[in-house]
Amino acid sequence: MKRSEQADLLRAHIEQCPYPVLVCGDFNDTPYSYPYQTIKRDLKDSFIEKGEGFGSTYFSLPLKFRIDYILHSSEFKTYSFRTKEVKLSDHYPIQSWFSLP
Repeated sequence: MKRSEQADLLRAHIEQCPYPVLVCGDFNDTPYSYPYQTIKRDLKDSFIEKGEGFGSTYFSLPLKFRIDYILHSSEFKTYSFRTKEVKLSDHYPIQSWFSLP
């Protein structure tokens, strides 16, 4: 419930922002969740743009999940996305390269 409230607040801020937007973070939710769908709405997901495979970022359970994201407004062009399979925590770090025209 708290994540949903936070997603609504972030979405309101995104809609009022006059600049191109990058949203990066550990949402602790899958792409089918309310927080992800609310925040993403008209933003692009850099994994969907340039990622490969399942894009799992959380590996502490027997199942792997993608719960970390880099979202951006359409003004950005995504050149690459990768998940680094380095165990620095219970999440794999993600990286993306962008440009603005």
